[in-house]
Amino acid sequence: MSKHKIGRKPGSWDEGLDFEWARKRLLWIYSGVEGKEKVYAAALLVQLVNGLRVREAWKALQHFLETREREFYLEPGKQGAPRPVRIPGVIRYREEWKWILQVPPEKARKRLHYYARKYLGTNTHSLRYALVGYLARRGVAAQLIAKITGHKKLDRILQYT
Repeated sequence: MSKHKIGRKPGSWDEGLDFEWARKRLLWIYSGVEGKEKVYAAALLVQLVNGLRVREAWKALQHFLETREREFYLEPGKQGAPRPVRIPGVIRYREEWKWILQVPPEKARKRLHYYARKYLGTNTHSLRYALVGYLARRGVAAQLIAKITGHKKLDRILQYT
């Protein structure tokens, strides 16, 4: 098993990605690329630090570009209450990124899946669960993790922790 993988969770999309490794790797990638690659790295970083689904991360980045708000509530991709999102400080508003406002989350999802596999060696859903595992290892209650990630059922959280 490589250093950036903690252990695949049987019967799930979670490939056991290490949160800290992924965060550092995405920050490194973000600082070294430009254009669309920078946008993709930013979206995956937003997904990782907020435990979002990939479509939600794209919507969050779109919201940031429309409003320049760094903290806001986002409607979930599935049922549930809106949940807080924080755009990392390293991500700066860029006028040249306005093109993403025209890209539907479904179309972006495919590109982000490819980007995550190529540069992180994992699927995008593993970024969501990297945060779940990270918080659980630090003793955060399953109820709070569920609230952060928008899970309605605690059994899903317990499965991943």
